[in-house]
Amino acid sequence: HGALFQMSETLQTPIPKHFMAVITFLYNTDIRYALEAAEPNRERLKRLAEEIERFSLEIDRPALSLIASQRINQSAEALKGAPDDPAALTRLIELVETLEKLALDLDLWKAQNVYFSLAQERYARIAQQARTNDPEAAAWVEQFHRLGECLKIKVV
Repeated sequence: HGALFQMSETLQTPIPKHFMAVITFLYNTDIRYALEAAEPNRERLKRLAEEIERFSLEIDRPALSLIASQRINQSAEALKGAPDDPAALTRLIELVETLEKLALDLDLWKAQNVYFSLAQERYARIAQQARTNDPEAAAWVEQFHRLGECLKIKVV
């Protein structure tokens, strides 16, 4: 899609409205497919977000916000099922950070509830292990704080 925009910039001519409607539809579809894949393609989402911002496209934020929120909730549930898996923690962080670039209205309350549960059930024990120079525990605590920031939750 970016090639059309680059050509328009080079020729210094605006893209006709009917082409813009098709391009916007394609961007919405690409984002949806990236989110609905078995493993979200974060690099593709980042590139799409950059292009959307660069070319000031109006995407279908309500529909994409719903799909993105559902994907975040799925990833949060996966983390809940494997709370000691650093990869699950990292995947959720990277997904939320990537989706923030799309400026969607994300519904994070389910993911926040999972985070709060993990904070209650695991944080104190793992933080204690981190204080005893356990590098894996220290990395988990650091990532857990980062996830809290992504979910707009403060861990004390």
